[in-house]
Formats: sequence, C-alpha cells, structure tokens
Amino acid sequence: MIFRQHLITKANCAVDVPSYLTSEAIRARNLRRVRDKPKRGNIDFTAPSEREKLELQQKFNHIRTLLGGRLAKASNYDMLLELTHLFIQKNSPEVTTVDDEFEDSGIYQATDGDKTTEQMLLTTPSSIQNLVSRLGEHGRVCDAKLQCVKTNMMGHTGRLQFKCNTTNCEPHRFSWYSSSFLPNGKFLVNYRMLHAITSSGLREQQYETICGCANMGFSKKDYRKTFYRMYQPIVAEAAQESKENALLEETASYYEVGEIEVMSDARHATRKNAKQSEIVFLSDRTHKCIFNAVITRDEDDCTQRHEMGGVRSFYQWADDNGVQIKAHAHDRNASVNKYLREQRPDVINSLDTWHVTKEIGKQLKKITGGARKNHGKIWHQELADKGASIKTHFYWCMKRSMNFLQEQNECEETQAEAVQLLRRNLLNIVDHYRGNHAQCHEQSRCSMPGYEPSHRLLESPVAINLLTDFIMNNTIYKQAGAYIHCKDTHYVESYNNVCLLYQNKRVVFSNGMYRMRSDLTTLDWNENVDRPATSVTFRHDARAPRRR
Repeated sequence: MIFRQHLITKANCAVDVPSYLTSEAIRARNLRRVRDKPKRGNIDFTAPSEREKLELQQKFNHIRTLLGGRLAKASNYDMLLELTHLFIQKNSPEVTTVDDEFEDSGIYQATDGDKTTEQMLLTTPSSIQNLVSRLGEHGRVCDAKLQCVKTNMMGHTGRLQFKCNTTNCEPHRFSWYSSSFLPNGKFLVNYRMLHAITSSGLREQQYETICGCANMGFSKKDYRKTFYRMYQPIVAEAAQESKENALLEETASYYEVGEIEVMSDARHATRKNAKQSEIVFLSDRTHKCIFNAVITRDEDDCTQRHEMGGVRSFYQWADDNGVQIKAHAHDRNASVNKYLREQRPDVINSLDTWHVTKEIGKQLKKITGGARKNHGKIWHQELADKGASIKTHFYWCMKRSMNFLQEQNECEETQAEAVQLLRRNLLNIVDHYRGNHAQCHEQSRCSMPGYEPSHRLLESPVAINLLTDFIMNNTIYKQAGAYIHCKDTHYVESYNNVCLLYQNKRVVFSNGMYRMRSDLTTLDWNENVDRPATSVTFRHDARAPRRR
C-alpha cells in the first residue's frame, strides 16, 4: 500500500522536461533532417558495349581520385560539377573574361540588422589600391588588426580613420580618403556625381532626397555653386561646338553652299508669365539644333515678345556668319510673319501644317451639326459625315503642291503656279463630294475603276455653298503661299518635350542655370535625334496585318 501511494504521488508531481525533448523542438528537428537530407539523382546512359561502359566507369573513378586526393575519392556530384564547369568554360569563350583567372576567396559577409542603414560612400579602384598599400605597410611592422574607428562624410567621399591597439603613431593610426583629389583640391567622386546628376537633368532637391534616403551623403549647396561656376562654361562650349558641327552637316546636304532651311519655335520656362523663354532653330534635313537663344525678362519685360527677340538674334547670327536662309517654317506667329515679310523678303515664309489643320476639325463642327432650327441655314445634314475626311483632303492638297515644286525648278513663277494649284485642289473638294472626280489626282482611289463613294454625295445647294464658303474663308486658302511647301514643325515640338527633362515648367531656375540646362538639352538632342533603332521587336501573330 505504501509503495502504491508513492507511485501515485510521483505521477501527480510536475516533471521538468528538457527543452530539447519538447514537441516543438522535436518537430523542428525532424523538419530540419528532411530539409538537409541529400537529394539523390540518377543519370542513365547507354554504352555501345560492355567494354566501353567499363572503360567510362574507370575514367570516372580516376577523375574522382584526382579530385579527392590520396585519402578519399570525391563524390559523383563533385565529379559531374567539375566536368560541366570545364566544358562550359572551354566551349563558351564569350563569357570568359579576365576575371576568370581570379577565384572567389569564399568569404561571405552577412549584413547585420543594425547595419542595414550604415553610411555609404563612393570610391575608385585607385583609392582602394591606396588603402591596400597602407594596410600592407602596417602589416610589415605590426601584427595587430586595424579597425575603422571613425567615418566622416564630405559629400560622397568618406574619410575613414583606422587604428590598431599598439600605439597612436604612424603607421598604427592613419586616415584614408575614398576619393582622389583633383588639381583644384576637390574630390574626384564628388565632381563626377555632380556631373552625372546635372547632365541627366535631375533637380537639386531630387538629388538631395535620393542621396539622403540612400544615406550616401550629398554635396552641400555652396559646394554645388562652386561646381556650377566651373561647369557652366564647359557645357556652353560643348553645346556651341555641337551646333557648329550640326550647321556644317546641314550645309553639306544642300547643293548651294551656305543656303539652308530651318524651323523654329519658342518655349516658355513656366506656364504663365515666364521669366525665361528659349527660341530654338532646327535644321530642316538633319533636324539638329543649329541655334538657340534664351531671352529673359531682364532683357524684355513682355514674355510675348521673347520669340521675336530670339528670331532677330538668329538672323543677326546668320548675317554675321554668312549663313543664307532659304526657308523658315514656324507655327504662324504674327510678329514673325511680319518680320519675314518686311525685313526678310528673300526668305520663304512657311507656316506649320499641323497647327492649321488641327483647327479645321473644330471649325467644321459649325457647318456639320447644330440646332434643328438652324438646319439648312448655317449647317446641313449632308456634311455631317465628312468632318475627318475634309481635314485629310486639306493635307493632301498641300502635299500635291509640295510635290509640284519638287518636280519643277522652284522660282517665283512656279511658286505662283503652286499657289493656284493649291487653291484649285481645295475647291475641288466640293466637286469630289458631288461625284465629279475629273480634277482629282490620278492615283487617288476615286480615279480608279469601280470606285464607290464612302460618304453621302452633296446634292443640296445649301450644303454645297456652306462647304465652298468654308474652304474659301480658311487660312490655308487665303494664305496659300505659306503652305505650298507643306512644312511641319513636329521636330521642334519633340525638342520641347526633351526640354522638360532639364527644365520642368513647374520649377523656376535662375538665368544662369536655365541657360546651362538649355545647352544640355541641345547636346542631348543633337546626339540622339534620328539615331538608328537600338532594338527591334518582332511580333509573332498568326493573323495577317490588316491593310488600311
């Protein structure tokens, strides 16, 4: 009885179970054993004969012996890994570089959680070589280990202080800079970083934000001002050289030396009451920038007069350099029109086709739709389906006049003939929609046999008169001489888009900074305009492309 009571008492007592015998520890250990268990793989092969199979197995054993050494053979995995590595290295010369002669030391440095935000710095291989030399000098006189005891950031350059526990004198204590010095005493990596952020169009606030979030330091405002004072004339000189080369390239593409055609446009720095404006002139054939002028409110208080000031500067520059301007295309600026008409009568004044044709769609709405009570008075139902097609007809009429001038020797007589041709083709739009295609182009669809009109024919005299009056009151018909060359300035509009990378309209820059960013835009544009495609995309589509 006493023995039984002792067992019951012992069973009811709490027993301390070791931690390695708990259910959680046992479960984790079992999972680890399954995870760390080697995975077996099989490679099946077929030999021509039993003898050749044995010879191959003997070669495998010999390779394992060479890999493992005298004491033990290497595993099949090690043997296959070595063989595949040697085969790839031998048969892939394009991936073999100079670095292949250096083997990884196998040192893996893990990042502790408390060091993920430690300070970063920029350096160069020469600076690292300098550090290695300093460490070698210390190793020759002392066996103690050097430690980095302090780091100071000077922009993107780090000043690291190394010290060992032996003594405080050299070479047991020294400082190392992660960047070399330029002749002016500035750090190389700081200037290279400022060059990178400036030439890429990054704003200073964005630069500070990025570097601050990365904890890699950034150059202070006063330091950047010193850099920009040196950098601005260098950029201006490079941009001037680029524009001179663009002028030579454009001049060489013409038969008459020095006579070129240009297109221009003005871009204001901000959306309203701009402090600066840039007037850019691109060549007609190479589409490169040959001249750009920055007009500020210090020179002219009225922003609307900035474009005219840039045009005057361009023609003054052309006169000084002996550059003859044959034609000038722009977006129908009234002041520029007056200047070319009165001051430069020898220059062909061509107006942009895109700006004038985009207004046709809005103007046609007045005669193609409206209130029912005005039907037959100011609009007609027969014109409702012809808005987009009439706009296309206007463009092709200008295109035919341009082709006519290219086929003839352009002179005052041929230009007058081209003007009459343009107006006749514009009025022929009415006959075309009436079903009379006698004056239509011989290669147009309506001149082909079996043509069926896709629009409703005009029968009402009111609709015919409305369309005729619309054509004759249109700017293209009235100023036909400015559209016979069918010039467009979409390249200048693309140039203005590139400007947004360097001169955001929401940010106000100083005059000096704006001019520098304008020169950077010129360098970017002249280097990349009309360049060949860097990549080609192939579409694998089972369906045939639809023709339009």
